[in-house]
Amino acid sequence: MIRDEMGKWILRYNRFLRKSSIFVAELWRILDGLLLLQKQGHERWFIRHIRRKDNQVADTLAKIAFANWKKTSSLESQETLEEDIARGTLFPSSIL
Repeated sequence: MIRDEMGKWILRYNRFLRKSSIFVAELWRILDGLLLLQKQGHERWFIRHIRRKDNQVADTLAKIAFANWKKTSSLESQETLEEDIARGTLFPSSIL
C-alpha cells in the first residue's frame, strides 16, 4: 500500500509469491511499489516503516491477500484507513 504525505491511499496492490521468506516478500513489495509509482509519474517519494500494529490497513490487506492468494484483491474500507489516521500512527519517526 502506498499513501501520500496526508495518509491518503495512492496505490493498493498485492502479489502472489508462492513460497518465500518475509525478507524476500518485503523486497518485492518495495520494488513493485516503486515501479508502480514510476509508471504513474510520481517522481518524489520516500520509504517509511510503520509497525504492523500501528497500520491496520496494511495488516488487513495482508490477511485478505493470504486468504485470496489466487487473485489480486484490494481493500476498499475507508473506515479502517480513518482509524489509522485517528490513532496518529501513520507517521512515526522510523524512516528507512
